[in-house]
Amino acid sequence: MTDTQLPVLKIAKPGWPVILSFLGITAMAITWAIYYKSTTLGFLGLASFLLLAITMWFYRDPDRKINAQQLIALGGSRKPVIAPADGRLTDMTDIKNPDSETTLRLGFFLSPLNVHVQWVPIEGKVIVIERKNGKCLPAYKPEAAHENAMVSVLINNNHLGPCAVRQITGFLARRILTWTHQGAALRFGQRLGMILLGSRVELDIPKDKIKLQVSLGQMVYAGKSVIASYESKI
Repeated sequence: MTDTQLPVLKIAKPGWPVILSFLGITAMAITWAIYYKSTTLGFLGLASFLLLAITMWFYRDPDRKINAQQLIALGGSRKPVIAPADGRLTDMTDIKNPDSETTLRLGFFLSPLNVHVQWVPIEGKVIVIERKNGKCLPAYKPEAAHENAMVSVLINNNHLGPCAVRQITGFLARRILTWTHQGAALRFGQRLGMILLGSRVELDIPKDKIKLQVSLGQMVYAGKSVIASYESKI
């Protein structure tokens, strides 16, 4: 972007029907307010404009790129694991699997102010996508992962094996969008889906095969923050 270019607010596709609705209401309310000289319609237009602005901010979908210095710091034979979501790392849990390696589960809490588009954290092939109905407990609680509605995307990476990204609803969230399918070949940094309003995203990854690069309580950014790395030599 040059000095003469203005930043563009990119909007996720699911947001356009809502945005256009508020835009139409705002335009009509302001037009009628001027024509009829109505204070009530003027306030309606103002309220609709504020909702329009909030909706545009919520559905923002900025382009993201990993800082080149972060990639250089990893070393030539190591590949990055990037954050699957914007938000704060609220919990890290070891999952002991019988007769297999330990899985590290990273839980990220997304507030209503965070970008709510999720990104693919590692390259690989989608093995299976599972959907589960459930409650809508506050997303910052770890138990939300067990009781809330969710979509789990299992990705097989050539070096790490199966890893899972879970999109989990929150107290306000009622809808999960997943923009991939079983058998799809994914690359890290690709958009994966979107959760509406406050929510939770989890990443399950083999603990002994990665070097963690984030700490508990840290804020991360989807498609941009390197949260771990792994050895890519075969």
